[in-house]
Amino acid sequence: MTSPSPERGPISADDAVAQAEASVDRHRKLSPFWWTILLTAALLSIALSIYVIFGLGNRLGTYVPLETEYFYAMLGLLLPLVFLLYQPWKGVGPMERVPWYDILLALVTVGISIYFVLHGNQILLDGWEYVPITSDSLVLFGYELMPEKLPAYFAFIMWAIVLEAARRAGGLPIFFICVLLSIYPVYANYFPGVFEGQPTSWEVAAGFHIFGTESVLGIPMKAFANLVVGFLVFGVALQFTGGGSFFLNLAFAMLGKFRGGPAKVAIFASGLMGSMSGSVITNVLTTGVMTIPAMKRVGFRASYAGGVEACASTGGVLMPPIMGATAFVMATYLEIPYGDIVLAAIIPSVLYYFGLFVQIDAYSARFGLKGLPVSELPRVLTVMKEGWYFIFVFALLIYMLIHMQREAQAPYYATALLLLINQVSPRHRWNLRKLMDFLVGIGGDSGRYRADHRCAHPLRQDRLDCLRVGERRRGRRHYAADSGRAHQFRAGHRYDGDSGLSVPGGDGVASPGPRRFERIGRAPVPALLGHDQLHHAAGRHRRLCRRERCGIEPDPNRL
Repeated sequence: MTSPSPERGPISADDAVAQAEASVDRHRKLSPFWWTILLTAALLSIALSIYVIFGLGNRLGTYVPLETEYFYAMLGLLLPLVFLLYQPWKGVGPMERVPWYDILLALVTVGISIYFVLHGNQILLDGWEYVPITSDSLVLFGYELMPEKLPAYFAFIMWAIVLEAARRAGGLPIFFICVLLSIYPVYANYFPGVFEGQPTSWEVAAGFHIFGTESVLGIPMKAFANLVVGFLVFGVALQFTGGGSFFLNLAFAMLGKFRGGPAKVAIFASGLMGSMSGSVITNVLTTGVMTIPAMKRVGFRASYAGGVEACASTGGVLMPPIMGATAFVMATYLEIPYGDIVLAAIIPSVLYYFGLFVQIDAYSARFGLKGLPVSELPRVLTVMKEGWYFIFVFALLIYMLIHMQREAQAPYYATALLLLINQVSPRHRWNLRKLMDFLVGIGGDSGRYRADHRCAHPLRQDRLDCLRVGERRRGRRHYAADSGRAHQFRAGHRYDGDSGLSVPGGDGVASPGPRRFERIGRAPVPALLGHDQLHHAAGRHRRLCRRERCGIEPDPNRL
């Protein structure tokens, strides 16, 4: 007997999913024009990072920028994107287009950043950090367009722009903290006790924040521009070359047959993936879509399975060699090599995962939770034969971080080697579409790009339906919401981690051959959304599935 359709009742599943998505989606749905600008700015920032980190100016005999000029250029490329993506307030302003006032803010940010880049040398020589005054002036038709106070005016404007960007992206708590700390130099004499100090003028405070190297261009900016960008590129390359599939298959092959095997697989795979990507959300999206259904199959409660995956993926930011952004900030703040941070993190991270492993083993023994049948698991030798180069790239990264101490250049070398080996291998070789997916993934908008292109793929027709519950048209583009159902694995099919579908043959995340993982059951299909929404989508469509099976109409207030 078939279960009632979730579309019946006062609200359909499509509307419920659309409302749930809208409640967590803070980004505007940009037109292709603005989307192209975002992608171009992100790729230019990476190209600039490569130019500076590898010293291409000296090698090519071209201009060698100062460090502050490099930071201002990165600021001008990336800060305006906040005003293109975020509304001023929730529910205020359009979501389908960029209003004129946000365009104006973005243009002002770019213009002031360009001015700072062009005057980078003068900022240091004239000490604008202490007295933001310039002797330059531009007279046009008898009018002086560049007064001597112009740097101070620009500093005030940029100060306000940075605070507004922090409010939109980080929320009011971050905004108020930044405002309080930024105006502290002006009102230091009013603070009590040890916080009391000698006050400064507003002009000096603005110059310190914008032209100094301890505020806007401080340690977080240095860590991001010099270290984080390269590791972000490496993490995207790892995803698009199938690193998640390799680590999952390896974990299933080694630990899947033991008691509580899927949970131990989640711990092991998340540790491996986290050590290479350094991202919690990426970790969950890569490993959780397979480990959580497998844990539920062998007897783990759904909430416990989700908790195991969340804890295991969170530990990924502690696992060397690639940890979260905090590790890069620590290395910059302490002025020690990043390799020393990596060495110091080995023991705590191993103890963290060992504690999780022991808890899972004890829990499995208490409730008699078995592992998966050996016949359904991949073989270690087969997995290593197909993904050996990930281990090789991993070793190269560790060698360059620890021995050569080339933290800034190591991820780029590792990325280049990974892409080279990937293209040599006929099994994983990219075509033009996959290359475009990778470039868009670097730009940070891969989910939306894949939603538009993959739903037209032949595999999404007929039996392997795209399952796009809640799809709707916005302008000329389609944005696929998450599925309200789950996809049953089939014998002789593999799980495509990118699309969330079971596709014929191959050696994907789930099944390296016929019958393997075919009985895991109804695994959640990842939403074709941006990375920042996928972890919400998984929970939403599982609740829809449960209501569909039980004949319960979906309640939008509980999605």
